[in-house]
Order: sequence, then C-alpha cells, then structure tokens
Amino acid sequence: MNFRSPILELVEQFELSLYNSSETPRYNLKSSKGRNNYEIYIFVGIGVFWFNPQGRAPDGRWYNLKPLSTEGQGLSPEIKKYSNFQVTIPYGLGFRYKYNRQWAYGFAIGPRATFTDYIDDCSTVYFDNDIIRSQKGDIAAYFADPSKGEIAGQTLTGEQRGDPKDKDSYIFAYFTINYNLGSSNTHRSNLPKFY
Repeated sequence: MNFRSPILELVEQFELSLYNSSETPRYNLKSSKGRNNYEIYIFVGIGVFWFNPQGRAPDGRWYNLKPLSTEGQGLSPEIKKYSNFQVTIPYGLGFRYKYNRQWAYGFAIGPRATFTDYIDDCSTVYFDNDIIRSQKGDIAAYFADPSKGEIAGQTLTGEQRGDPKDKDSYIFAYFTINYNLGSSNTHRSNLPKFY
C-alpha cells in the first residue's frame, strides 16, 4: 500500500520529572558555580487529531482516499463513513537543557495511541469493487484494490483487507524551545507540570 496521511493534533500533556540536575546544588555548593541544568522527564496526556489518508496513483498524483469509499463506506447502509477527527493518547520521554532560568532547549519522542484504524484508510474487508467503480469511478476502484491479481482469491469481496482490532498509532520526535515568562529569580520546584 502506497499512502501518506498528514496529521494535525492538539494535546494537553502532564509531565513528571525523573531527574533534574538543578536539585543537586542545594547540597553541593561547589557545583553551583556557572552550572547549566538539565532535566529528564516522562509525559502522558490526551488530545484530538485530524488526519487525511491519501494514496498515490500510477501517474504520480495523490488522491484523498476517504471520499473514494475504498471499503464501501457510504455505499452500503451497514458501512458508515469514518471521521477525520479522532482522540489520541500521547506518551513518551523527553530531555530538557536549561540554558538559564528563562531559556531551555530540549528533545522529546512520543508515540501516540489512537482509537481509529483508518489513518491509512484500511481497516476491514474488501468491498464489491464493481459497485465502487460504478459509484465512485475507476480511480476509487484502483485504490480499493491496487493488486494485479497475482495471488488468486486474496482480494475478493469479503476477504480481509485490514484488522479493525489493531488500532493505528503514530509517533512524533521533536525539538523544543521553552521560555519562562515568570521572574528570572523565581525558583521552580521539581513538581509535575502541565502544558
């Protein structure tokens, strides 16, 4: 399967610090001179995301797959269309380098668990491709079954196309820049934080 699926998300995350080097100077005055602090933390949260599965045709053009009803969504009363908006559960690990009391730079990696199996537009079984072709056109029929028929019987109507019990997931790896809007003299304790 040749696809891409742009994703936009909005999440609220809860962070818990595993190690914060800024705690050390309280008991080690020697190390407090000109120090730069760093922090290792884990996070978990909840959010919503929007996705748009797209497939590339033989001519190189990209098509939005949802409107093509590749599994018969909307072509049969029993098969409902899926939503492009879904809930996500982000979790992961991060590193933050505190340049000074106001600026910090970091890196985080966070998988996202979801409750949908349609990020790639593939979830259940093959639908009748003749109906898809008559209702949505040749390009929809192609994306519903792009195989060339080398394996007989594998893409017949009702055969497995995906696995709805195995939900999709995705992962982000990203750099961060933080600026503390509070007073530069304010000490922030090593407590869980919300962002």
